[in-house]
Amino acid sequence: MNGVAKGGIITSFIGAGFCCIMGIIFLFSSAALTKVVSNIDKTVIIAIGVLLLVGPVLVIVFGSLALAKKTNGFKLACGIIALLCVVVAWAAYFVPLILFLVGGILTLCGKANN
Repeated sequence: MNGVAKGGIITSFIGAGFCCIMGIIFLFSSAALTKVVSNIDKTVIIAIGVLLLVGPVLVIVFGSLALAKKTNGFKLACGIIALLCVVVAWAAYFVPLILFLVGGILTLCGKANN
């Protein structure tokens, strides 16, 4: 795996950190957020918080395996999951969205060493 893929995985790790922090905030403040935004149900906010925790954890797991094992399968899984995390990263503001997008693209564009 070349430096482009490693840089993409590390960029995705940073985005995952931001998303995990925002996911914890969403879970702990779901009651207060439903009072602010009255037309959204509490379960929707909890579901967004859970997705903000589960997706980045998968990125961290598959990215760590890709960096340790240096296999193409884990690299592809990390890149695809990072791009799928873009769907829920909007809730954690703009920074994780861009980090997941750039990290996923760089991870998928990196060459595998055979």
